[in-house]
Amino acid sequence: MIDKICLNCGKRFAAKQKRRKYCSLNCSAESNCKKIAKKGAKAMHDKYPQKGKNNFNFKNWRSKDYSYYQRRDKLKYPEKHKAREILRDAVRKGEIIKPNYCTQCFIVKSLPEIHGHHEDYSKPLKIEWLCRDCHTTKHKK
Repeated sequence: MIDKICLNCGKRFAAKQKRRKYCSLNCSAESNCKKIAKKGAKAMHDKYPQKGKNNFNFKNWRSKDYSYYQRRDKLKYPEKHKAREILRDAVRKGEIIKPNYCTQCFIVKSLPEIHGHHEDYSKPLKIEWLCRDCHTTKHKK
């Protein structure tokens, strides 16, 4: 047995192992909480930035579980999936031409920035072409 002093509470304790620093698990947990609180959330965020290419959960701006969410949504909302599939095929075949402007605010955007919005999924080819900003405001209403 080695006589040691707890780093958290300062009490003397008998340690079986040389590497032990705390008298109990509670002192160990409390000490770790204090360390994290001292550093603060900002310091931890600066040390481990999670935005963009530094975020290990994302690759090419997609979640690592992207395919799981795709499959889940396909099963959960089959009518949405079917409508999107029909629209995608119609755009590929040239039956519907995707404009390069938003039909609500009329601002010209690049094609990837224009989204098709379905009011009714039972009518998959009746869509409104919106920019990202107009599309999010439309869904918030």
